[in-house]
Amino acid sequence: VLWTFFSPEMRRSNMPRDGSNMVATDDTLYITIGGECIALDAQTGKREISVKAPQGRDVGWLSANNKQLLTTTVKNSSNYEADSGEWYDGVGAADVQRVVSDALLSHNSATGKEQWAYRGGAVMNSTITIAEDIIYFVESRNAKLSQSANSRIAPAELTSQHLVALNRASGEKLWEKPVDFSKCENMLYLIHAEGTLVASGSDSSKKYHIYAYDVSSPALRFGTEKPEVPELWRKTPTVSGSEEDAEKKKREERQSHHGGHLQHPLVVKQTLYSDWRAFDLRSGNLLKDITVPPRRGCGNMAASNHLMFYRNHSQTIWDFNAKTTTKLQGSRTGCWLGMIPAQGLLLAPESSGGCSCLKEDISIQT
Repeated sequence: VLWTFFSPEMRRSNMPRDGSNMVATDDTLYITIGGECIALDAQTGKREISVKAPQGRDVGWLSANNKQLLTTTVKNSSNYEADSGEWYDGVGAADVQRVVSDALLSHNSATGKEQWAYRGGAVMNSTITIAEDIIYFVESRNAKLSQSANSRIAPAELTSQHLVALNRASGEKLWEKPVDFSKCENMLYLIHAEGTLVASGSDSSKKYHIYAYDVSSPALRFGTEKPEVPELWRKTPTVSGSEEDAEKKKREERQSHHGGHLQHPLVVKQTLYSDWRAFDLRSGNLLKDITVPPRRGCGNMAASNHLMFYRNHSQTIWDFNAKTTTKLQGSRTGCWLGMIPAQGLLLAPESSGGCSCLKEDISIQT
């Protein structure tokens, strides 16, 4: 152990409706604590810089890369902290409210000096996505949101939605597109790969809706007057037929509890994994030759180019090429993202302490 850092105020929960408050670069760990974002030296834990939000605001979402620190601001006491053991698997009004930001700020990551600021609508933290030096997000331009007591907003109030793209270096708005993701009631995510921007979320019946846009043209990457943002495809739960009905029933059983309706999509090369199905990223065609292994809703999927990592009672590894699974018996991850492949290692802390879910098999195989 190189060093330790304690701060009860940095605790954050209900991640599907918010965003992370901790990010690491090669040499620095950035953490948001209330109205402040601090940078800690990765080797010593020494505090390097501090970025403070304006009075009445806390630091929300953050990201750091290429000597740039990006943060957002939310109204005080807006982030979820799970003080009373809340169970965010639920779909009640208190569980599905999204944390939205009123400003997106860029700073020099070494000095903390502000470089630019974007203030538009209510930016949904769970949608902020950075790819190819472009920042994408969905914002609501409902003028009444500014009067809310905090930055937790019910999905039904997030009206007048726009998909927005900013130049990461300058903060200049490249384009915007009116959208309607109101069917994504439980949560809303964005993900980008191969010039494709995908929005997804599940409705009150826990069925997924997926929308894919083509953002690959130079006009969209560099900004021109009123560039077109073509929709490539969309998927809604309208399958029919005996085989599809059987598969639908199977998915519904998995989605009915333990976060099955909160899964973040995943892209590996040209394949989009969502709703326990595999789609061609550009066409949206269902890839019937890929059978995603059965798994519970607990925790999110993570992947490298050849392996997928997830929780199915215990931690499990799926080899895309060999089409085999390996279960790490007796070891379980947390309920959000607990298995991270990075630099040839699988970082997977054992997180079942306090978990009440039944273990399928706790034996340790040698």
